Amino acid sequence: RRVLKRVSMPNGEVFSMGLEEAKSLLSSSDPLSTMAFKTFPPDPVTGRKVVLKNGPFGPYVTDGITNAALPKGENVNKVDDFTAYRLLEKKRDGKKKNEG
Repeated sequence: RRVLKRVSMPNGEVFSMGLEEAKSLLSSSDPLSTMAFKTFPPDPVTGRKVVLKNGPFGPYVTDGITNAALPKGENVNKVDDFTAYRLLEKKRDGKKKNEG
């Protein structure tokens, strides 16, 4: 039985990536880094690794538990660790869906 795995490739590498590089990308054991555009130092609040990814609905930051979308128009190349931590904190402090 085959298992399909989806990974994002860094911009511009779709035509230049070789078979071995592709295999390496697919075999990555760390799900947080498989599709990461940027990796930041651990979040000072949670201590978890923070990464910037591109998902089906656009770029977002995650610490593996909390996901926070980047605001529309935000340049992913200009996102720094402070911005990533702030987005995650804002998301964690927001209302939960179950709360009135």
